[in-house]
Amino acid sequence: EAPSLRHATPASAARGALLFIEDANQWESVVGCWLERRTEHPTRVETLRALVMHYVPLILIHIRREFKQVVPVTEVGMARGLLTLLDAGLTTEAFPKAMSDEEVAKAQEKYLAFACVWAFGGALAPNSSSAAGGVETARKTFSSWFKAKFPAVKFPQKGTVFDHYLPAPSPSLPPHAFAPWASLLQPSDYNARDNLDLANVYIATQESTTATALLALLLTQRHPALLVGPTAAGKSTLLHNIRPTLPGETVTVHYQASYYTDSRALQGVVEEHIVKRAGKTFGPPGIKTLVAMIDDVGLCRADAFGEQSGVELVRQLLDRQCMLERERLSLMLIQGVYITATINPSTSACPPCPRTLRHFFPIAMDQPGTEGLQQIFSTVLKSHLRSFSPTLRDESFAGKIVSASIELSQRTALLFMRAGVE
Repeated sequence: EAPSLRHATPASAARGALLFIEDANQWESVVGCWLERRTEHPTRVETLRALVMHYVPLILIHIRREFKQVVPVTEVGMARGLLTLLDAGLTTEAFPKAMSDEEVAKAQEKYLAFACVWAFGGALAPNSSSAAGGVETARKTFSSWFKAKFPAVKFPQKGTVFDHYLPAPSPSLPPHAFAPWASLLQPSDYNARDNLDLANVYIATQESTTATALLALLLTQRHPALLVGPTAAGKSTLLHNIRPTLPGETVTVHYQASYYTDSRALQGVVEEHIVKRAGKTFGPPGIKTLVAMIDDVGLCRADAFGEQSGVELVRQLLDRQCMLERERLSLMLIQGVYITATINPSTSACPPCPRTLRHFFPIAMDQPGTEGLQQIFSTVLKSHLRSFSPTLRDESFAGKIVSASIELSQRTALLFMRAGVE
């Protein structure tokens, strides 16, 4: 199986039988198999099937025409991400048997709309490289189209469709009602008196809170996630701070990839945290699960043929759940090991491999906007000014200083050419 014959010799290309398999509409087979495994009443399953066939084709057509993606994602990969989010939402707690068919249909459409927004829109970027705003601009455009095209689902008027989610069923919340991601934002406990290095301080914003909650949801469903964004988007910081949101039996290991990272280095990281269970089966000790967080996976060294052995090992683990023991050349069946990663497409050693990316749920991230910067630096400055006079402790004073600094930085970036991104 090969994506192309770019490196094939004339002899191998002429003597082998070639079979080209098109990707078009393969997502329908994936969705069909998933629906056959559903255990709900057949009426509910058929309602869900009709909703999927109404939403997904229209969204795919619109994405092909109007947007590009931060990394190449196949339709099958997007469909698998859609089904993962549906599995997380369509639970027996959210849909008790006492619900009427009409109530079920309305609730199913809400969960499907939320899943479609992130499965198909989470990795969008503007179709024009000159468009300002990057990911935020693409999401606003997609949100306006989505609300107009599918008016049956009433998203809140304030914000975009990416600013709201469907919380888990709770007696204190109305059933199947959208809530803003901002409601999950926790106040920062940063204190300037602790003399912490600001490089190690994490102050959550609405964007980082959204990405953290979505990443935790995917890891709970054992689905690989990929944070995609430029330098200073907060990808590495988010990985370091995701641990408290995961179940207690989850073990995390963080690995910073580099140009010298190859399959042997990555395999060594995994082998340090697994033990032999039985026969050829290996996994984390006891009932624990291991989440390997690979930072900047695109930096792995590429060979003369454009292949990255480190990335290929990740693909092998996701494809076959196995590795080869390097000393005795015996097969190791891997259980309970899951992978999440970050990538900066502009600094990758070679273009991301579509065969690997099809396993991941991509989440596009961008550098913090004006509101995010205001929140981060206002928190830091207000804490620093607590030991000053009452006039300087005034919150409006700190806000004005931060606003002026941000505006000065933005104007300087427009007027002068920068040597790099800082």
